Amino acid sequence: MTLKYLNFNAKLLKVYEQFCAPLCKKYAINQTGYDILLFLGMHPDHNTARDIRETCIIKSSLLSITIEKLIQAGYLLRRSDQKDRRVQRLIPTKSAKQIIEEGIILQERFEAAILQDMTENDLQTFAILLNKILNTTNRLEHKGGQCNGCV
Repeated sequence: MTLKYLNFNAKLLKVYEQFCAPLCKKYAINQTGYDILLFLGMHPDHNTARDIRETCIIKSSLLSITIEKLIQAGYLLRRSDQKDRRVQRLIPTKSAKQIIEEGIILQERFEAAILQDMTENDLQTFAILLNKILNTTNRLEHKGGQCNGCV
């Protein structure tokens, strides 16, 4: 069963990247750059490299390199936090706004595509089950991956 879920995750990611490829090509950015811009565009209050790393699970070295490329390309600005100068805020530029807007539309199309064969009842059941899995995952994460009573 575990292999089946891992394969599902890999396939879902592959299809998502295929959906994103034309937009990435259009703006000469890689998938990681696209993910960073969309994250910042959709979550403007979570605008540090640490926020991105913890939420998007991007390795620090790849994140750092990609942020620098986005800054050089004119898609991001780096600003020191007014309260704590050690904290660097990442702000999408006007040039990035178009990528973010197109990316949000692309994500909506992707979601519609992968859910197209589900009924309204299927979607409600899926949401319930997904919330249960997320709650269990959060609980296990706080227990260091330990599960008392698991087989």
